[in-house]
Amino acid sequence: MIVKIPYKLFPIANKYEFWAQRVKRVKKEHTLVFSYIEELPPLPVKVTLTRIAPRAWDSDNAIIAFKNIRDAISCIYFPLQPKGKMDETEYFKWHYEQKKGDPKEYAIEIRIETNSEITK
Repeated sequence: MIVKIPYKLFPIANKYEFWAQRVKRVKKEHTLVFSYIEELPPLPVKVTLTRIAPRAWDSDNAIIAFKNIRDAISCIYFPLQPKGKMDETEYFKWHYEQKKGDPKEYAIEIRIETNSEITK
């Protein structure tokens, strides 16, 4: 399953945000993921999160920027568990990529593969 979401991620590693702004951004990112992902493959899965933008970031900023996206995906699989707790379980393997997009193109690509799709 591959989903492309038009959204501009922000490098949050060195950014100070007022707490209310951060809460608003986190809710927006969770809502985006919830609205775009309809069917989920069975666990365990390999999830590849790709940032599409005109320029690449260094790898640590790219990984940190995907934190809320990652939490939202694990929340879809485990809705009754506390947010942000289940993404570090053995059910998920997380991978991060960056692709060069067109000028002013910003998007997130989420690829979720089951174990049987990975081995092919």
